[in-house]
Amino acid sequence: MTGNVAILRPKPINYWWPSFHKQTIRTIEYLRKDDDYKVLISYFLAAKNIGILQRWAFELQNAYLNKSNNYLYYFINHLHRQVPKIAKQFAGQLNSLGVIVNANSGQFLSLNHIDPTVGVDVRLIDKQYRKINKQQLQDRYIDNAVGISFDIDYRNIQGGFSRVLKLIYQDGTRLDIDYLAISDNREPSIKHSQIYLSVGLANRIWPLRLNRDTTPNLYHAKQQALSQISSNDLLGVATEGAKAFLVLSMAALPGNVPVKMPKPSFKPPLPGTGRFVRVSRQKNRAIGNTSIENNLGGTDPRLTKNTGVADSIEVLRTGAAVDYNSAKLAGGNFKLANAAAKHPDTIYHRSMHQGGIQKVAMKGELEAGSGTGMHGGGEAVRAWFGPAPRSTQVGTIEFTTTIPGRARTAGGSPYFGNWAANDGLMLAPELKNSELTITIRKIVYKDGAVARPLGNGKFLYTKKNGQAITLEGSSLPDI
Repeated sequence: MTGNVAILRPKPINYWWPSFHKQTIRTIEYLRKDDDYKVLISYFLAAKNIGILQRWAFELQNAYLNKSNNYLYYFINHLHRQVPKIAKQFAGQLNSLGVIVNANSGQFLSLNHIDPTVGVDVRLIDKQYRKINKQQLQDRYIDNAVGISFDIDYRNIQGGFSRVLKLIYQDGTRLDIDYLAISDNREPSIKHSQIYLSVGLANRIWPLRLNRDTTPNLYHAKQQALSQISSNDLLGVATEGAKAFLVLSMAALPGNVPVKMPKPSFKPPLPGTGRFVRVSRQKNRAIGNTSIENNLGGTDPRLTKNTGVADSIEVLRTGAAVDYNSAKLAGGNFKLANAAAKHPDTIYHRSMHQGGIQKVAMKGELEAGSGTGMHGGGEAVRAWFGPAPRSTQVGTIEFTTTIPGRARTAGGSPYFGNWAANDGLMLAPELKNSELTITIRKIVYKDGAVARPLGNGKFLYTKKNGQAITLEGSSLPDI
């Protein structure tokens, strides 16, 4: 569900090109046509000899030649294929300058003020930032989100894995950040980034650059997201279903070990005083109206049965059910279920036993009762918590909705039981015109095919063998 959530993406190479040093331009132009190691070595040594090696590396990192690979990684990778010892030596020299070489190292949002020997001009401080008090600085600083989550299907690019971290702040503001806008590099000039803060996207307070020093929480979340993407377990289900998981929750549930965060070395100054205040994480604050401490109402033995539950408890801290484990937990506790049904990030799935997938795909709505593919249901739309099952006997729609719902019991018990490898409860939202507006995440078919929305009523329909075609919603299989 993207809604009106603002997003920060890396800037394209055309944005940076006019500001690049001529040595950087020569390097990129050569890499576009050839990769002879002797020439590559000469470009590296030339940048070093004229004293711009660090800036040359930053500029190559900021230039992308495809979805994620930057030209610095491309340069070192091609060199490594031919002369691995020299490539490792060069990478080590860059590392000593605070430059980290990898495909997902990210880019700097600004290449200005990277020389710490240059003085600071206080006249360049953002006028809006000057008006901010200490509490506003604490609440609105970009790294002080109270919740950070990641879902590899969310705002993904051309059917690939997502690169978007979903952030929520104490004041309810939501913001999405492409993790390639968060650099793995060290901050080259702490003093400039401490002074030249500004009020920017989503009315947050931004440093010059997002990196491991200025935004350690975002950096940590990025590393966890990349780790999840590269894990064998995740790759094993990449075309099957459950791909939503929490990366980071900023509060710790009593009795559970919190995510360990690096201590920030970056201290933004309090505007108008010249003094510095430490930016720390919000502690023990829940998002919205629901915290798991209030929802549990006592200890449930089901919460400690498997190793995946701890992560799911972190998910439910925000009130949302976004994976199989958190859906099972919500299905096992009526208060958690009610909290999840009201949260806009909760993921649901609905099996379309009587067909109707085309209609839903075209309208983006589910009708109450048997209107779209369900048996009965009265005046309610019924859906299960959690992603679509990894295998199904009937076409299943996975979706989110901003319309709050409420949990329903079955047989007098909030724990509903097993359904297509997914435990959960029914959703009964308040409906207008007997229709529930939804955002489709994907459609899973019994033959293993998956359809993902591309926008403008079109879907990428991928068969089990990997063959993919673009179809209108009206042309999708209906059951």
